[in-house]
Parts: sequence; C-alpha cells; structure tokens
Amino acid sequence: MSVVQDITDRLQLQEDLIRRIMDASPEAMLKVDARGIICDANQNAVRLFGYPMAALVGLEVDALVPLPNRQAHAEFRQDFNRKPMVRAIGEDRALQALNKDGRAFPVEVNLSPIEIERDVFIIASVKDISERQAAQQLIENDRKRLQTILKTSTDGIHILDSSGTLIEANDAFLDMLGYDRAALGTLHVADWDADRDWESIRRDMTSLLERCGEMTLQTRHRRRDGRVLDVEISCRGIELEGQRNRSAASRDITSRL
Repeated sequence: MSVVQDITDRLQLQEDLIRRIMDASPEAMLKVDARGIICDANQNAVRLFGYPMAALVGLEVDALVPLPNRQAHAEFRQDFNRKPMVRAIGEDRALQALNKDGRAFPVEVNLSPIEIERDVFIIASVKDISERQAAQQLIENDRKRLQTILKTSTDGIHILDSSGTLIEANDAFLDMLGYDRAALGTLHVADWDADRDWESIRRDMTSLLERCGEMTLQTRHRRRDGRVLDVEISCRGIELEGQRNRSAASRDITSRL
C-alpha cells in the first residue's frame, strides 16, 4: 500500500467516524471548517434549519445567525479558531439561530474542535431550547401572578408543601399568626391549627393534592402568643414549579361568631 493510499484510507476512516457520531446524535450537528463554511451536517440539522442537505453543506455558518448578531459571531468564530477548545455557549447568555424561513429561535451550542490532517474543524452541536424557555416563562409568569396575589390580598394566603411545611405566605397571614418571614420553611401547619391533629390535616391535604380540588372549612388558628382565632379557610391543591403543594387563604371570622 502506498503512502498516499494509507493517508487516504486514514482520512476516510476519520470521516466515517465523524459521520457516524453526527448521525447518532439527537441534536443538530454541523461540521465547520476554519473559514466558517459548513462541510457536513446531519439530518437533525436539516430539520432544524430548514435547508436541504445540498444547500446546507457549503453554506457559511454565519448565515444561520440573525443578522444583528453576525458580526459578533464572526469575531467569536475567529477567536475560537485561534484558541480552539471544547466550549458550551448559550447557557449564560442569550443565543439565537436562524432557519431558512428567517425565524430566529433560542439555542444552546456545544463546540468541539477536531483536527484532520493538520486542518482544524469545528463540530457544533445545536439544541433548540424554545420549549424550555417557554416553560421557564410560564413558571416566571406564575411566580409574578402569585407574588401579586400575595401582596394585594387582605386574606392570609399561605402555601404548604406536601409535608405540611409553610413555604410561602403573605404578610397578612404572618401578621395573623404573629410571625415574621423567618418562619417560612420552618413553621408546620400543626403548629397553628388549633382544632386538628397532623394526621387529620394530612388526610385532607393528600386528597387535595391528588385531585387538585378545592375545599372550604372553618377551623381555628393558634397565634404565636397562644391566642386562638376563628377562621374560614379556602384551600386547593396546586402545582408549583413541578411540585404539588397546598394553597390556602385564611380569613379571620372571629367577629362574626
């Protein structure tokens, strides 16, 4: 076997290995040369960016970046070529990609340099994080709505985790019981429910959490100073950041009785 043939065979083995890795990846994968030209891609990249394979290969990778960010991307790519290393981008700052139809979408990108016969290529793994960001935005919106309700309600709103520990409350509820915010995470529902033991409370909580239902009842709250208040409670099971919790609003009805 000639030296030329041996080099050719080794190059082909490398290319085949890279191709198998790219095809096996669940993410969009691009192989980019030092000039910023896409040399290869997998089918996930075709689907993600909307280009047919024949159009994607040979395209400048900068074309997959929204126009306002292309200059910065080109400069980043040049810096990367000067000091190539495994690097993740998009985790700590907003990063967007652009598909063929001109739609920008948020991504996370992992870059890995690979040397083939003294030429350095970049293997880029691109992940669309649109759904994750949308889910995070929903959580943030829920958090803001909850904070608004907590701040504006005159009822004593409080949230318990599945063990009965107070994890959030508004000032009205803390004032009602005579505690400050240091009580969050330490105070247990059995510490202030003057009528029922924990087992009885736990059964009601379990029922609420399982069916995310609602219930209204009258009971009594024990303040920190020992004084007892008659209250009406409206409570329901809620899901907060993926965890099942119990939300309740206590209203002092002592003056009614």
